[in-house]
Amino acid sequence: MDRQKGKFRAFLLAALTNFLANDWHKQQTWRQRGRRQIVSLDELVAERLYRHEPVDWLTPEKHFERQWALAVVKQVLGRLQQEYVLGGKAALFAKLEPALTGDVAQPRIDIP
Repeated sequence: MDRQKGKFRAFLLAALTNFLANDWHKQQTWRQRGRRQIVSLDELVAERLYRHEPVDWLTPEKHFERQWALAVVKQVLGRLQQEYVLGGKAALFAKLEPALTGDVAQPRIDIP
C-alpha cells in the first residue's frame, strides 16, 4: 500500500467529517432559533431612510430630461410674468397663470 494514497484518503475523510459536522451544527442552530431570519442593522437603517422616498420608475436619463424641462418651463413662466408686470398687466397674468401651468381644469377668465 502506498503511503501517499493513505494520507490523501485520511485528508478526504477528515474533510468530509468536518463538512458533515459543520452542516449538522448549522441545522441544529436553525432549529433552535425557530427559523427566524437574521436582519442586518444596515438593512434596517436603509429601509428607514428610503421608506418615504417616492417610487420613480424613470431611468436616470428620463428623470434628468424631466427636471430639465421643468426648469425651462419655470424660467419661461418667470420671464412671461416679468413681461406682464412691466406692461402693467400683472392682474391678467395672475388670472392666466393657472391655465398655463395646468392648475385649473377650466379656467374662467374675464378679460376687460
